[in-house]
Amino acid sequence: MDNSIGDDEIFFAFSIDNGQIFSSPINLSNGPGISVIPQISSFGDNVYVVWQDKTPGIYDIFLASSNDKGQTFGSTINLSNNTGYSQYPQISSFGDNVYVVWSDNTPGNNDILMRGNGGGVTFGTTINISNNTGSSQFPHISSIGKDIYVVWQDFTAGAGEIFSITNNQIISSPINLSNNLGNSQSPQVSSS
Repeated sequence: MDNSIGDDEIFFAFSIDNGQIFSSPINLSNGPGISVIPQISSFGDNVYVVWQDKTPGIYDIFLASSNDKGQTFGSTINLSNNTGYSQYPQISSFGDNVYVVWSDNTPGNNDILMRGNGGGVTFGTTINISNNTGSSQFPHISSIGKDIYVVWQDFTAGAGEIFSITNNQIISSPINLSNNLGNSQSPQVSSS
């Protein structure tokens, strides 16, 4: 994220010699709105960058993808493209599978929404994976193959709790991992 040209924009630089020399930065967001909170994932020649972008007037989640190790990027995709405030994007990729999660208040309160695809070009339907009455925020995602793991901070029970869901549970209820009397926050997840 860089504001040297005025508004905050998302820039990307790549190296093809193990980080000894980097390309000139490429402006991926390049729009009139503020672009913040970039996240990146890569696998093989594929590079995916997501960020929170205010170009539509309210924050939405945007994605740019490359299939040549970041040397060129295709058209930017607005993944959330809804009337609510979309924020805190996270991304995970493995092979041609790409999954993006974010916090979104379109359903009425902050819920965790997800979109996924094969190959970084066409994304499926948006899925509400938290789908509860409390505020859900700060998601993190990890994937391996088609297995997906998502965690987030959730206030459905009152204090902050850490909730989790896997692709096997998407049509069922999330699991409360912390389930205690204190305030649990800053979840992270990893898979291998």
